[in-house]
Amino acid sequence: MSKALFLREMGNLYEQVKEKGITTSQLLQHIQNTISLPKEEGWKALEELFIDLHLVNVKKIPQCYGYEVTASRIDGVEFHIYFEEITPKLTLIMYNSNREPWGYEERIFRNSRELGPWLRRTINRFLESYDEKAV
Repeated sequence: MSKALFLREMGNLYEQVKEKGITTSQLLQHIQNTISLPKEEGWKALEELFIDLHLVNVKKIPQCYGYEVTASRIDGVEFHIYFEEITPKLTLIMYNSNREPWGYEERIFRNSRELGPWLRRTINRFLESYDEKAV
């Protein structure tokens, strides 16, 4: 679909929504609450990230709120990622090789495209600080 056609269709959709008495903020809230990255697409992106970061023992555990993912590094460092699909909210916890918490980050995203880059940066930051401390 061309950009011009897309914009025309969005204009038509906006007029239909306006005729029904739905406000722009109500429409935006509905879109944010119901449209998210398809589960499998998000999972594939997460798997690729773990491969890039040399994480192993990846497990995906479905939860009522979304899913929990665990992954570890050969040296015993472990990550627990909790993804709430509705919000979307991501919680990342890193444990050191002694199973003690090393890092914790939590973030709510307005755009699901921000999830991957944020997760990559945060995991890298945790691993860098951990590796510096170990040396």
